[in-house]
Amino acid sequence: MGRFRRCGCMAMAFVLLGLAALPVHAGERLRMSTTTSTENSGLLSVLLPPFEKKYGCNVDVVAVGTGKALKLGEAGDVDVIFVHARKLEDRFVANGFGVNRRDVMYNDFVLLGPPDDPAGTRKTESAAEAFRAVSSKGSPFISRGDESGTHQKEKEIWAAARIVPRGAWYVEAGQGMGEVITMATEKRGYTLSDRGTYIAFRRKTDLVVLRQEDTTLWNPYGIIAVNPEKYPHVNHALALKLIDYVTGPEGRSLIAGFKVGGEQLFFVDGGGGRKIKKKPGGKRASGARRSMLRGADGGVSIAAGSSSGRRGASAAVVQCSRSTAGERSACSASCKASIKGSSVASTPCIGGWPCLRRSSPRRVRT
Repeated sequence: MGRFRRCGCMAMAFVLLGLAALPVHAGERLRMSTTTSTENSGLLSVLLPPFEKKYGCNVDVVAVGTGKALKLGEAGDVDVIFVHARKLEDRFVANGFGVNRRDVMYNDFVLLGPPDDPAGTRKTESAAEAFRAVSSKGSPFISRGDESGTHQKEKEIWAAARIVPRGAWYVEAGQGMGEVITMATEKRGYTLSDRGTYIAFRRKTDLVVLRQEDTTLWNPYGIIAVNPEKYPHVNHALALKLIDYVTGPEGRSLIAGFKVGGEQLFFVDGGGGRKIKKKPGGKRASGARRSMLRGADGGVSIAAGSSSGRRGASAAVVQCSRSTAGERSACSASCKASIKGSSVASTPCIGGWPCLRRSSPRRVRT
């Protein structure tokens, strides 16, 4: 009898050990592919925990380049995508892979290089000219080379410079932004980075910002649910909850409040943004003081209000992600109606970008 009691106790002990090994609350799981900048910057470690706690779920993050993140969505391997290459995002939705795309936040890209700037990029007037200077000098340039959003932007700039980069000086790393910054540091070379990752890695590198705040360096981020009609197995309901959370008041507040070393890394629409002060090298940027106004999707800037050129005349500058003349006109009218003398209008224009009021007029090329 005692023998059976001992065996029963041992069996119960094994059962209890097995139960202890199980998670207390597994919860739902949401698979999200995202660009490396959201992960490397530390943003996700601040943004996701409140969501997971609120809905009793776990968000499994796959941080890769934007191109790879979208490919995971095309294969139905994730439920939601958080990336920064608007043309690719629009194509993803148009091809039926994604639904309910929304703007989330923005910052800008920056050209990094050695403090002594051997290629002389500080003397240039645009990102394309800076790239041309690097190529002419044959200075090392470390490319992401991974079809990420940053790589897409880099290729746009090379195209604008009318250069096909090739040769020993041009290295396609196929790595994330953090690794590329490290490689550029070691090779005393140049690279294009999103500002958020650079700020997060600044203590690990002596590279400095040499080119910034060009209108072509605008860097918007979007979030997209994978289409449940194409892939019925995706967790669409939870994906929509994440999208609503990230673009809602709680998510926007966390994004806008996220700082590293006291510096804000990302900005939300309608919450103000980076403004051009002076170009590196001390000269005032062309067009005087202004906002970053061109989106990665080809969005344009619109100047509304006085264009008389009188000193002190007011001009409303509209940031708009739309591209057709009709949409631009509606965007301009929307901003005029909402600005009413405030420095930042509370109502965003049709493209979702904030309407800004400027103290001096400027000509805008569309």
